[in-house]
Amino acid sequence: MPFRRRTLLLGSFALLLCLIGGFAYGYRQPLSHQGARWMQGLKRLVVAWTTEPKPGWQRLPLHGKCVHAHNRWAWMMKRTFGRSSVIKALQVSCLKVQRKHPEFRLAVQDISLPAGGKMLGHLSHKTGRDVDIAYIGRDAKGSIHPQTPSWANPFSMYEENYNQEGKYRHLRFDEQLNWAFLMALRTNRIVTVEKVLVEPHLRQRLLAYGKRTKAGKAALVWARDHLRYAGSNAADHEDHMHVRFVP
Repeated sequence: MPFRRRTLLLGSFALLLCLIGGFAYGYRQPLSHQGARWMQGLKRLVVAWTTEPKPGWQRLPLHGKCVHAHNRWAWMMKRTFGRSSVIKALQVSCLKVQRKHPEFRLAVQDISLPAGGKMLGHLSHKTGRDVDIAYIGRDAKGSIHPQTPSWANPFSMYEENYNQEGKYRHLRFDEQLNWAFLMALRTNRIVTVEKVLVEPHLRQRLLAYGKRTKAGKAALVWARDHLRYAGSNAADHEDHMHVRFVP
């Protein structure tokens, strides 16, 4: 059996044992408020595993020609289901960028559970139209990141935070590719973008790039209107953009 497949099966089996043990312990012991929340999250996970997707919904592929899941565990936990129109809009937009930049790859994190509803770790992502997308960065050799699905912890992977200088460790924020993808989203004819949540300093960086490269007036107006700050009560968006499509 190939190493990756064996690792996947063993990891899935270990996670299943943890779930069973958690439920068994949880039903026998008094639960704190935090413990109760985790138990509810585990129950939702089991429901997600056993629920068919809503009509008109589909799962983002783990691997694709251009779009891929950001995290293998999140994908296996069925956190990448969304409206078929949303999945198609991502794929069409990604391929448009890839035609000009062959190295471009789009890493998608959370979308929704198969039947929608509340998802552990999010206030939104309930309706199959909210998508978390990792920013594109480049390392010192010029290679883009991320390129393939990760085995990282699915609940602590939002850590590649680009700072005020557009850097995260050995990576730098790729203004050209991130802007190109946003412009591809803007012009896609599958489904309209409602808003894109980013951190203020990354919004400024992207707008400055658009002005510097003499993007058209319509593109700049769209970017100013759609790139927004989620607010201090929401999660940071220094490592990923949150794209919401219209209903």
